[in-house]
Amino acid sequence: MLLLNLKQNNPYLAMSLIVLSICLTTNVAFSKEENNANLSRSFSNLIESTPKENRYLLDGWNDYLTEVLGYSSAEHLKVIEQLTLDYAKSYKAFNEMYGKDLEQDKTQYSSQWLDDLIAKFGKNFVCSNKRAILLNLMVAFDRKSAKKYDQIANDVLCKEQILYLAYERYLGIFMKYYKQLNEKDQKKMNAWKKVAEKYLSITSKSHFAFIYYGKHMENKVHDNALQKENNELYMYFKNVALPFGSGALSKAWKDMDKLVAMCPGQSLKHPEND
Repeated sequence: MLLLNLKQNNPYLAMSLIVLSICLTTNVAFSKEENNANLSRSFSNLIESTPKENRYLLDGWNDYLTEVLGYSSAEHLKVIEQLTLDYAKSYKAFNEMYGKDLEQDKTQYSSQWLDDLIAKFGKNFVCSNKRAILLNLMVAFDRKSAKKYDQIANDVLCKEQILYLAYERYLGIFMKYYKQLNEKDQKKMNAWKKVAEKYLSITSKSHFAFIYYGKHMENKVHDNALQKENNELYMYFKNVALPFGSGALSKAWKDMDKLVAMCPGQSLKHPEND
């Protein structure tokens, strides 16, 4: 690990390693690389631009952290680096698994699902219930995905939360240190304060939970509504073994559009049946 040989009384090197941790996490875990690069660059620029005459403030920060929590900045960052690596590896494993499955879905797609649906409910029913069918299909995908990905997703979420808690503790103590400084020293450390606040705001909520579980929540609302709307159709999609996954949804949608376009009297149908 990068921090194994780092001396406890060297807060400058320790603070620089927070950049590596943030950079590693954001590059692996999030897609908005430009914003993440700005955050990492902020820390890096602060370290490089701190005047020698102000280094006593970084020494003071390291001493304050050691007094409050019993361990130096370097020791805390050693743990943060380990947590970052754990999180990055877990997220990468999830992302690779999910991406591979999406590509596989596209090659495994078959329109047989639509033939089976017509055989079960009749062509007139399918023509008249496009919206309900496609929503049931999406909810079925969500149920299938939950069984396959929830365990690894929960692992990512757990590691993300532990990492965020570590940053909140570390930077939270920095904020307390900043507040007990006199006005003159606070001005010298104001740039550090702004970066700490910015990163603390990022850790205030789970980014992974929003990405992964946000869609689950929306589909759960659909799930309850669809069951009430047509329980027979709902149970059919709940029990059917779909041979493809959500990566082929666009192909299923196109097949459904083609079928409905050939249905007699479509121009006379009400919009809610589309």
